[in-house]
Amino acid sequence: MLGAPAICFRSNVDPGDVFTVVGMDIQHHALEALRNIDLTDNPFDAVSAVVFVLGRDDSRTVITEYPDVYIALETVGSEVARVDNAIAGNPLLGARALGVLTCGWAAPIGDGETPPSCHPERRRVRLAAIATTDLVTGSVLEFQDTPDEPIFDDGSASGSLRDALLDTTRAIAVYQNAMAMHPRDD
Repeated sequence: MLGAPAICFRSNVDPGDVFTVVGMDIQHHALEALRNIDLTDNPFDAVSAVVFVLGRDDSRTVITEYPDVYIALETVGSEVARVDNAIAGNPLLGARALGVLTCGWAAPIGDGETPPSCHPERRRVRLAAIATTDLVTGSVLEFQDTPDEPIFDDGSASGSLRDALLDTTRAIAVYQNAMAMHPRDD
C-alpha cells in the first residue's frame, strides 16, 4: 500500500498544492528551529543531533538528542508507540511534522574520496530539515562563517538524511492512522 500515500496517510490534498502552500511554512519552521534550539554555547559544535516534532498548534517538542542523527531517527521510527507513550502529551500522535537539527562539515564536491571534515576548504554547517506527515520536505542551513545568510531548500534536496527523515515520518503517519482507526482506551 505504500504506492498510494494519499490513501495510506489520509491526505485529501493534492501533493502539488501541499508543496505550494506548505513550502514557506516548512522553511519558516526550519529556520526557527535552527535559530532557537541551542544545546551548547556554540551551536555549530553541538555533539548531538536533535529530533523534534511540530504539533498541530505549531508547538515544537524535542523527542530525543543523540550523537548520530541516523540512529536517533531510526530509533524513533522503529519504536513510535513506545517513544510517544514515554513523553507527556503524546507528541507523536499529534505531530504534523518531524524535524532534525544537526551540525557537521561541508566541503566542495570534488574527488569524492576526501571526507568533508578533512577537506582543505571545509566549513562548519548547521542544518534543520523538516518533513510533514504528508511527506513534504524542506530545510535550511547556515555556515558558521556566514550565519546571517541562511540557505533554504524547497524540498528538492536528496540524500541519506532526507531518506531517513522521510522513513521516520512515514512510521509516525502509519502510527497516527492506526491510532485513529483503533483508539486506545486510556
